[in-house]
Amino acid sequence: MTSSRLWFSLLLAAAFAGRATALWPWPQNFQTSDQRYVLYPNNFQFQYDVSSAAQPGCSVLDEAFQRYRDLLFGSGSWPRPYLTGKRHTLEKNVLVVSVVTPGCNQLPTLESVENYTLTINDDQCLLLSETVWGALRGLETFSQLVWKSAEGTFFINKTEIEDFKQLESFYIQTLLDIVSSYGKGYVVWQEVFDNKVKIQPDTIIQVWREDIPVNYMKELELVTKAGFRALLSAPWYLNRISYGPDWKDFYIVEPLAFEGTPEQKALVIGGEACMWGEYVDNTNLVPRLWPRAGAVAERLWSNKLTSDLTFAYERLSHFRCELLRRGVQAQPLNVGFCEQEFEQT
Repeated sequence: MTSSRLWFSLLLAAAFAGRATALWPWPQNFQTSDQRYVLYPNNFQFQYDVSSAAQPGCSVLDEAFQRYRDLLFGSGSWPRPYLTGKRHTLEKNVLVVSVVTPGCNQLPTLESVENYTLTINDDQCLLLSETVWGALRGLETFSQLVWKSAEGTFFINKTEIEDFKQLESFYIQTLLDIVSSYGKGYVVWQEVFDNKVKIQPDTIIQVWREDIPVNYMKELELVTKAGFRALLSAPWYLNRISYGPDWKDFYIVEPLAFEGTPEQKALVIGGEACMWGEYVDNTNLVPRLWPRAGAVAERLWSNKLTSDLTFAYERLSHFRCELLRRGVQAQPLNVGFCEQEFEQT
């Protein structure tokens, strides 16, 4: 089905050679038609949506608006052309730009979200993006969609372009609907919540990212404020190793240290110690896991007042020795020894 839709889009684009087929890079999801709208250079403007997090004064977009206007029409004035034909009656003289999250004063990073949705139809001419960097990508696509006729008239065709995240959300939503149809609940990663996929009230959100799009404590606040149960794993990825007793970093985490009501905090049902497999296999899985996972286990099980690191070290060291006695090859916490080590033959 996906390949047939893509082939259809390519065939449709081919019908408008020099316009749709000139898009680079090719959007994830693209629909167009032969219905077109006229743009008058003297009247056309880029405009911030009233609800946009970016507004006039956002230098990234203010400068981009001027730059793309010059790229599209040049810096001079244009006479109003004489138009014939019923397809030329509708005008599009404003592209409304709406950005969801602020960030005009920040430089882009590897984690910057650059997706966008561009809609051009009878009702709207709208560019929607998560960040200003996504808006820049959408402006570039918009500039490539505008074309000039032999008579000197500027047009743009009816178009719908969806960014990757929304396409991803479509498939996530379909999968969740299938699971729900079998009467099953589900645990989803936080991206499903962040991308505003429609989920059931009993969904459990696993907060696994430390600082993207926000700190994991803020994410817990947002998830529980929305009424969903949460499972925390962001600070407890045991595949990460560092010099020294890193178990202490796992131990001092307080999962309920976010701003929220007692009702919100009651929605944090637990946590999970995780280990990704990029640098772990059966040769080092067990020693890397234990006794470090014990630090996570106690933090999730015991009262938050149980927090003394010296007391914890004494007990965790003993637990490590107990693991060795039971045949689990647990790595050392620090210098020292276990009696069991000398009993092995």
